[in-house]
Amino acid sequence: MSLRARTDALIAAVDIRRTTTIKGDVRALAAALGVPFNGVATTLAALEAECLAAPAPAPAPAPVASDTLSAGVAASILNKTVLPDSLTDTQHTQVRFSIARALAVNLDVPVALLADDTPR
Repeated sequence: MSLRARTDALIAAVDIRRTTTIKGDVRALAAALGVPFNGVATTLAALEAECLAAPAPAPAPAPVASDTLSAGVAASILNKTVLPDSLTDTQHTQVRFSIARALAVNLDVPVALLADDTPR
């Protein structure tokens, strides 16, 4: 690849204005990226290593179907939860609400979809 093509690729990546010469472009790129200017070829190689060779951030992994919990499954867990008879009605409601809140946080749904705050 020619010096001009390499310089133009860096100019596009850094988004600066092109000057009238390759040397001027490389100096401007070096100033923008904080790379010392040591001649066109040497500085251009350093700029390419600094700017173009940087690895792109890895994309976030897609959720696996088995890792996601649906609101229906969460409600089923909540409804099948057996609490001790020794709890008062208020304690029973508080425990069920706490479980619903913990499930809702992981589902990113309103707690009201899961919680039944009616005492038994």
